[in-house]
Amino acid sequence: MILISSSDQDIGKIKPASKLAIEHKAKDDIPLLLKDLMAEPPDVVAISLERAPMLGRDIALAIGQRKRTRQIRLIFIGGDPNKVKEIRKALPEAFYSATWEGSAASIHLALEIPPAAAANFAGSIFDVYQGTPLSKKLGIGENSLVLLQGAPENFESSLDVAKSTKVVRWIPKKINGRKAIVLWFVKSRRELVEGINGKAEQLRLLRKLSGGASIWIIWQKKSLENKTRSLDLNQDLVRKMGLELGMVDYKICSIDARWSGLLFTRRRIGEAR
Repeated sequence: MILISSSDQDIGKIKPASKLAIEHKAKDDIPLLLKDLMAEPPDVVAISLERAPMLGRDIALAIGQRKRTRQIRLIFIGGDPNKVKEIRKALPEAFYSATWEGSAASIHLALEIPPAAAANFAGSIFDVYQGTPLSKKLGIGENSLVLLQGAPENFESSLDVAKSTKVVRWIPKKINGRKAIVLWFVKSRRELVEGINGKAEQLRLLRKLSGGASIWIIWQKKSLENKTRSLDLNQDLVRKMGLELGMVDYKICSIDARWSGLLFTRRRIGEAR
């Protein structure tokens, strides 16, 4: 069993209904967490909602999005009732315990559910983020650096970012510790293949210069608006190429009617400095 929370001391608060070994994982390194879960999927993942509940929701959605992990039984513990209600709408098949003391009963019930029935989602994953501002969906916070690559003309106007956030189309000489986010728009498989190595190195450079960096690889949807074009990119191909380069994806976003994106970052462990 894996417990995902902000503190490893939370293990002492859980009393599992069976003799499950409990391993703690922090919320702050989602790519590494998901890679570990895919390598050895546990029977149960318990997620604390006491801090950063929406981050806990996003982790659960990422678990359910992958074939390797979607059958993991999910349990949410604690959290503000209003936030929990919102998460229940997105993840009705998960188990919920309002208190740590009551988590044992939730774990017991979860273990009685066949794996094939676990981690089901209501509707599209994109439904969860409907009505959310694009900048928030993309994880663009205050004092960030947003680097646009191949973005449509005037795309900047669709990003309602904080005044302290800088949106550019080139790497500035001074980043001053800003968290860097690259939005890379690709129109074809060839463009992705030819550019991905350079973007991986660019991401490495940005991480050295800033307080952290990630990259959205954004491709065109096969939508009605694009029906006259021959599109040869999809989510599976983009994810595969990112993983082959040592990057890990941990979030998906519908940008608009024409574009979708996957958020990648490089693993922290073993990375050259």
